[in-house]
Amino acid sequence: MSPVSPAPSASVLPRAPLGVRAALFAAACACASPMPSSPGSEVSSPMASTATFAHAQGAVAKAAMTYPQIATSEEAPFSLTTSDGAGLELTRIDAKAVVEGPLAYTELHLYFHNPEDRVREGRFTIALPDGAALSRFAMENNGQWMEAEVVEKMAARRAYEDFLHRRQDPALLEKAGGNEFTARVFPIPARGDKHLVISYSQEVTRDHYTLPLRGLPAVGKVDAVVRVAQGGAASARRWDESTLHQKAWKPDRDLVVAAPASMPAVIAGDLFAARVAVPAVSKPEPMTSVAILVDTSASRALGFTSQIAQVGEVVAAIAAAHGGGVDVHVAAFDQDVLPIYHGRADGFGADQRQALLARQPLGASDLGTALDWAGTTGARRVLLIGDGVVTAGAEGDALIAKLKSLAERKVERLDAVLVGGIRDLDGARTLAQGPLARAGVVLTIDRGAAEIARRLALAVAVDVPVKVEGAAWVWPERAAGIQPGDEIVVYGQRKARGGLAIDLAGQRVALDASVVERPLVSRALAQAEVARLERALARAEEPKAKADLRKQITETSVRNRVLSSQTAFLVLESEQDYVRYGIPRDALADILEVGADGGVRTVHRGAPVLIVDPAPRPQLRPDDGDLKAKKRVVDTGAPADGVDDGKRDEEKDAEGGDELVSADKVSAVETAAPPPPPAAAPRPPRPASAAPAAQREARPEPVVRPAGGESAGSAAGRVTLSQEREDDSDRASARDSSGSERRRLQVAGDGAADEEPAPTGPPALTGKLAAIDAKLKAGKLDDALVQALAWRREEPGDVLALLGLGEALEARRDLAMAARAYGSIIDLYASRADLRRFAGERLERLAAAGRQLAIDTYRHAVADRPDHLTGHRLLAMALVRAGKHQEAFAALVHGLAQDYPSDRFRGGTRILREDLGLVAAAWRKAAPARAAEIDKLLAASGATLATKPSLRFVLYWETDANDVDFHIRDGKRGHAYYSSKDLPSGGSLYEDVTTGYGPECFTIDDEPRAYPYQLQIHYYSRGPMGYGMGVLEVVRHDGKGGLTFEHRPYVAMSDQAYVDLGSIGPRTATAAIAR
Repeated sequence: MSPVSPAPSASVLPRAPLGVRAALFAAACACASPMPSSPGSEVSSPMASTATFAHAQGAVAKAAMTYPQIATSEEAPFSLTTSDGAGLELTRIDAKAVVEGPLAYTELHLYFHNPEDRVREGRFTIALPDGAALSRFAMENNGQWMEAEVVEKMAARRAYEDFLHRRQDPALLEKAGGNEFTARVFPIPARGDKHLVISYSQEVTRDHYTLPLRGLPAVGKVDAVVRVAQGGAASARRWDESTLHQKAWKPDRDLVVAAPASMPAVIAGDLFAARVAVPAVSKPEPMTSVAILVDTSASRALGFTSQIAQVGEVVAAIAAAHGGGVDVHVAAFDQDVLPIYHGRADGFGADQRQALLARQPLGASDLGTALDWAGTTGARRVLLIGDGVVTAGAEGDALIAKLKSLAERKVERLDAVLVGGIRDLDGARTLAQGPLARAGVVLTIDRGAAEIARRLALAVAVDVPVKVEGAAWVWPERAAGIQPGDEIVVYGQRKARGGLAIDLAGQRVALDASVVERPLVSRALAQAEVARLERALARAEEPKAKADLRKQITETSVRNRVLSSQTAFLVLESEQDYVRYGIPRDALADILEVGADGGVRTVHRGAPVLIVDPAPRPQLRPDDGDLKAKKRVVDTGAPADGVDDGKRDEEKDAEGGDELVSADKVSAVETAAPPPPPAAAPRPPRPASAAPAAQREARPEPVVRPAGGESAGSAAGRVTLSQEREDDSDRASARDSSGSERRRLQVAGDGAADEEPAPTGPPALTGKLAAIDAKLKAGKLDDALVQALAWRREEPGDVLALLGLGEALEARRDLAMAARAYGSIIDLYASRADLRRFAGERLERLAAAGRQLAIDTYRHAVADRPDHLTGHRLLAMALVRAGKHQEAFAALVHGLAQDYPSDRFRGGTRILREDLGLVAAAWRKAAPARAAEIDKLLAASGATLATKPSLRFVLYWETDANDVDFHIRDGKRGHAYYSSKDLPSGGSLYEDVTTGYGPECFTIDDEPRAYPYQLQIHYYSRGPMGYGMGVLEVVRHDGKGGLTFEHRPYVAMSDQAYVDLGSIGPRTATAAIAR
């Protein structure tokens, strides 16, 4: 590693000697020497972010500006990680590829090893080449193949979770952001291997085929074969074969194979595909001013120094090609914007690159906010340098609206230079060809700075007619976003034989066509049809038109086995599953594979393809080993929320058994002896670095606790409460729940309580997160941040590393940077509703610094998984805190309208309906003139207005198929938990949710009479999902519409761990550390 001296903020950058700056930057990036610096001005803006390490000092500055010495670091093209972020060992890769003219087909056999002694769920990710489409996804189980079927996305997601809860062997693969696809895979056997097969087809528009390998970790064995068809008759065709064989190899390069232009077009019966070069005719469009938006979001962490060096090279090339006097504005953007530079193009140099490095690659990607900033600069053009994947803020139609606003500000053109392996080429093209006066070009950074600058000086053609003689159908009908030197692939169907004649931009191009087998060409045309519909969906504005196009995409995708934005691959395990999901076996799409002869062949599937009938899973009994890790069957007598007993019995019969309940819970029911709480910790002294009271008003003060002052079972660390009142938005500082208020209680069967021993569970936090937590409790804030920065640098995709960084930044009251740390979880896992919600729960603790992003990510989570009840409630409560009562009410109504599985989110609809009464009360208080209207809406929803004081504790956890137990103790020695849900002093726990996510709710429906209330969770069973993470929300109602909220996030990494969530007093919120 090599440190780079931190640069001050953009508005006060000093002019250090050029040689010093160049040496520092070269040490960090191992890149070419920076260009000379010329006079320019660095500006600040009303929209400017303060989230940068530019002002850091000492060890923190060194850690923040230390980057890998290797200038380039690519994302792994594929990986399999556990749900808590740990990578599984990739032991073997077998790759086969076939290239026929402009088309290629790739088949990967991937072998992963689970080194742990327990069964895990895994997350498989793969970044496909631009324009590629998945064809096959399968996993091996006991020597036989379980094939995935293309299924409508939401149905596939629900089926996967249903399979997971039934303990079947599911797998689900779907499109994430840009060209990334993700799969949930279960089970990965303990100390066992998982063999996956994934295949995809793609266009070959340049002169080579690439098998992405660079960026992978060390692999035990790699075998790859690429066969490239040469011209000539199909019966006598010659194939060129390239191979790669490596052992114990960490790939430092991709496998690149020349694909000569001897086969520019291929014909299979009446189908054809042809690669056509765009005629070299274009007019110049020189650049006079430009706003350059540099993506510094979390997804750019790998290779960040290389990207910043490339930014410098692009600006220098613009100066060389367009003139040094081009007026350049440069800003870093992620979830907010940091202006870096304004001046001549030839004035951008080492200082500005250092300022970009000091920004650190963190946060979600909010391109809409960046475009808003660009509109304030007065520049006539916008250049985006990033991956183009939007994970926050405006997207789709809303981004197009932003472009229309830019047009009103005289912005004429937007271009994009895409970096990284995971990128959204289609999204960038939609923007570049959007409503601005002139179309822009979308390029990749590997084109080189000089070529990029040259292409930025040329006009871009749109709406260019494409015609093929004798064709009944052609795609694309009109080419868009093309410049001289580009190549496009034209697909179609025709009756004529022989060569192809294609008319492009009024120029006729004659091509010799080679006859090939049908499978690959047929699939390519189906892929082109899906692409056509996807493009139409991106441009559609009317809701009905969008709905119709989504339906067409789904039908075409399923019929042709081409994955799309509306479908997913779902592994179906048995014949019964095909019947259950209405998939007729005689209508299955054929599978393509690379045959033994090296060509692409079709596997016909009129009959089952090695579908495994699962062996019955024996139900665990209480005497099967350790009771704490077992389940047994009991009848709880409690129906699922909204389901009557008769229906519940029918569902249990259909599912093959009663509800699975923890064996030790059965014991607890019989003995009424609940688990003990953690011991209290003494109140810590205020750290010497504490800010003055006036500076703490924006956010509650963190608590720093001494390392030795807590029990072994506590997850003690640090918490800050975002306590907000609807009427005055007061904040309350977090206090330690120590001293005589704290009692350790054991509740007997008669409700009496005695002193009970401290718990003996394992620590809730382990490893590096525990080490950071210990430093924070010891008041070593700089040391904690240095360790967190190093951890994040080593493992940029680890959720826990980002959590540790956020905690360390919060402790230093750097809320803007903490928000970017938590926003990074959104950026890296944008397609995961559970992690979006978890990031939102953390952001809400930051009050104003995180509120809007929290609402945004909850909206995305709800849109993505409307069948997850917890997302609706989190969104609604966040909207209430933002003063948006009508939107909050609508969010709850929407949540109540969903159809939830009968065995999930038990008690949840009751919670939502009661929340409606609370929100209505707050809304009436905020808008008394609308009281009658609100009452009418409330009555229509079946809810009742909340008119009495109440205190509610609502527990969430963002992991599926696991069990977190909630314990509430009062000041009168009462104890409520899963088998004794009521407190004698008042208040009830609604349900015990054992299937993941929550919510579990405890409500005191009147003035509480037994303060203080001590809150605790027990991480009973993590199952295959890894660590537990979530939040406790405390909601107080004064009976008159005044609501107060408070958040206590937590993390539990160990089974049987206890986490102390602190105490609740009559006026102030006091909390132990809950992480």
